[in-house]
Amino acid sequence: MKKVILTFDDGPSENFQKLLEYLIKNKYKAIFFCLGKNLEFPERKKQIIKAIKKGFLIGNHSYSHRNFNMLSFKKAKEEILKTDKLIEEIYKEAKIKRPIKLFRFPYLRRGLLNYFRIQKFLKKLNYKDILNSWRYDVGCSLITKDWNKKTTKEFAIKRIQDAGGGEIIGLHDQEHSRNNLLIPICEFLSSKNLI
Repeated sequence: MKKVILTFDDGPSENFQKLLEYLIKNKYKAIFFCLGKNLEFPERKKQIIKAIKKGFLIGNHSYSHRNFNMLSFKKAKEEILKTDKLIEEIYKEAKIKRPIKLFRFPYLRRGLLNYFRIQKFLKKLNYKDILNSWRYDVGCSLITKDWNKKTTKEFAIKRIQDAGGGEIIGLHDQEHSRNNLLIPICEFLSSKNLI
């Protein structure tokens, strides 16, 4: 049976270790779309290296989480490149070859008028879409709205209840999400043998 792909944006947070431990303990795989600015904290960098060594993938989520619809092409390239270099260094430090280059736009805002120029730039840097479409960024097919502190576990489960395998589930490395939504979401997906 095809599994869903768990993805976590905006990390590594100061509480990333707890998220990582939960995923490792339950043998759930995931992709972490990291912000470059968060990779510059030495302790968080160590935790990301541990995640890489445990088989998790690290993706680029820009340097500072700016809305690409509001950025010039030059600024968009800077956001991508700065984080790309940080991730490359981290994989080298982990002594693991970077298996794939993945990028997700902050807020899933793909740059409006610069969209095709950004896609061409991502292609030039060898970024891939894990679903093998013509794009060079990774979106989400199911979004739980876990970033909103008002989101209930019932609402989040309803958003993913029709998952059948192959979907990309968008989650966030935030304390609220981890404490209130992650376990029910994972238990639901596990009950359907999707993770």
